[in-house]
Amino acid sequence: VTVGTVTGKQFKVAIRPTDTVRDVKIRIEEEEAIPLETQILMFGEKTLKDTAAIRDLGIRAGSRLQLAVHMTAGI
Repeated sequence: VTVGTVTGKQFKVAIRPTDTVRDVKIRIEEEEAIPLETQILMFGEKTLKDTAAIRDLGIRAGSRLQLAVHMTAGI
């Protein structure tokens, strides 16, 4: 799938139908160094829950996800 950010950056992430949203977030963290706990993934107008299965959300190869990042206070 293609993941787009609010800043306009786009990147590809490999998914499997059996993946959960959390699995996808882990891949994004590994490949893009965006901490899992700060990621908010959306498909269309819907914010995706970590426990949801990709196959149940209608996400397929060629789909586009939006990624927002929840900024946390730093030290």
